[in-house]
Amino acid sequence: MTVESSEEPRQPQRRPPLRDAADKDTLLNFLNFNREAVILKLEGLDDRDAHRALVPSGTSLVGLVKHLTDCETFWFASRFAGQPRTDPAETSEMSTAALIAAYRTAIDASNAITDTAGSLGTRAARAVAGEQLTLECILAHMISETARHAGHADIIRELIDGAVGL
Repeated sequence: MTVESSEEPRQPQRRPPLRDAADKDTLLNFLNFNREAVILKLEGLDDRDAHRALVPSGTSLVGLVKHLTDCETFWFASRFAGQPRTDPAETSEMSTAALIAAYRTAIDASNAITDTAGSLGTRAARAVAGEQLTLECILAHMISETARHAGHADIIRELIDGAVGL
């Protein structure tokens, strides 16, 4: 439902993790910040609104979270750790809570893989386009991918009910 009032709904502002840590920890802090930004865009929405596509591309908040869940599994479990690729879960009938739980499970698995990986220079078990990327490259890619979609989620949420902010 679209908000028609002149008063803008606001979400609490979160701050990015601007503190130096070990290189891997810094990258993970930014990735986790972006992951949570996406999840927060689903807070307070019913399943109908979470599945709504309000842009011509058909993108919905559920679609973004499904895509990011698949990205987590592809980049960390399949490419980096070399685990067998699994088919993405069907989300059309999933509740928002179940979808968020699946995303958090994928995030936890990705973080566990990253924690045990050693250095940022560790190479992936499986090549992408003929190259075995480093953990650093995969983390940088996932920060970028997740941040892009967090921005998309901002716009979609604002179209749903006017909520803005991190």
